[in-house]
Amino acid sequence: APLTISSPGAYYLTTNLFAPPFAYAITITVDNVNVDLRGFAITGTNNSSGGVLVSANRAVVANGSVRNCPTGYGINAGTADGCLFENLNALTNAAGIYAGSHSIVRNCIVAQSSTGGGILCGDGNFIYNNLCNNNGNGGIYLIGSGNRIEGNQVVSNSYYQIVAANVASTHNLIIRNSLNGAAPLITGYPGNWLVGPLVDSVSIATNNNPNAN
Repeated sequence: APLTISSPGAYYLTTNLFAPPFAYAITITVDNVNVDLRGFAITGTNNSSGGVLVSANRAVVANGSVRNCPTGYGINAGTADGCLFENLNALTNAAGIYAGSHSIVRNCIVAQSSTGGGILCGDGNFIYNNLCNNNGNGGIYLIGSGNRIEGNQVVSNSYYQIVAANVASTHNLIIRNSLNGAAPLITGYPGNWLVGPLVDSVSIATNNNPNAN
């Protein structure tokens, strides 16, 4: 059955969970919740809404897998602020991990998202040291502004490797990422980027902006 966490505190899994049709396996509705998956997996079905829904602030979700939600998110924290997502495998979902604002996504593997992109970002997030591969609609998908995208391996995604979604995607600092694949490396609105060193399959491009180094 779906779990709703409505009291702050630390929680952990003792077994695998399943996301039923039209629902999330875990929904966090209160601030200051830490969920340790402890190596277990959250697995969806064809009609699952997703693995974890975070509708409050300052949540931590770590140390496990969220997979097989082909019509939903692995983790959806699009309205949340100040969260941490780390050491997660988000695999074969419609969209991987959606960080709302002022959050950190680090040390995650996000792969084979079908249509919604790998890691999605609102405003002011730090996306660091992740592997994003074979995702539809971009490996890292920037919806908002002021994000720092650093040290990620972004390869073999469709559409583009890193995408700025709209004209509001401004002042994103993108540095020290490795990008490769048949799809173009990076796209968006050129005036809105602060792009540092990008390593691709043929060259290393640098930017003389001091913030890039």
